[in-house]
Order: sequence, then structure tokens, then C-alpha cells
Amino acid sequence: GHGIGRHSPAERLQLSARALDAMVAILGERPFFGGDAPVGGDAAPGAFLIAALAPLFDSPFRALLEQRPTLTAYAGRMRGRFFAAAQPVRSAA
Repeated sequence: GHGIGRHSPAERLQLSARALDAMVAILGERPFFGGDAPVGGDAAPGAFLIAALAPLFDSPFRALLEQRPTLTAYAGRMRGRFFAAAQPVRSAA
């Protein structure tokens, strides 16, 4: 019972929703956390959000993320900027 493991799945989702809302507030109207261009501080959140939106992984966290258009648009900008040549992710179906 330590760290994130001390929380129930429902509590973890609630904490995740709060963290995503904080990200939305910090990002505000800017295209990147660093402003008009990405900075080092965009690397981790960009990668995590891109991965969380991959259609291969259906999860309650992904559903939370998809409810926040500011963050899905941000992830799209990061993917387009740094992974434009990558093949689209295909679903397992």
C-alpha cells in the first residue's frame, strides 16, 4: 500500500482526470507548453498523450483524454511535428 498502488482504480481515474485538467489549464490557448514552439518540457507530455491516444489501447484513461479536445489537439500537433513520417497506427481488428 504505497504510491499509486494505494488507490483504487476509481480513485486513480479521478486523480488522472485532475492531472489532465491541470494540463489543460497550464496549456491554455498556447499551441505548446513552451508557447508558439515546443520546448523540452513538451517532450514527456507529448509522448505520453500520443501513446495514450493510440487506437490499439482502449482504456478508461484514453476515454478521459478524449474528453479534453485541448489535449487531443496538442497531441496531434506534437505527432505532426515530430512523427509526421510515421505510419498511422492500425487497430487490432
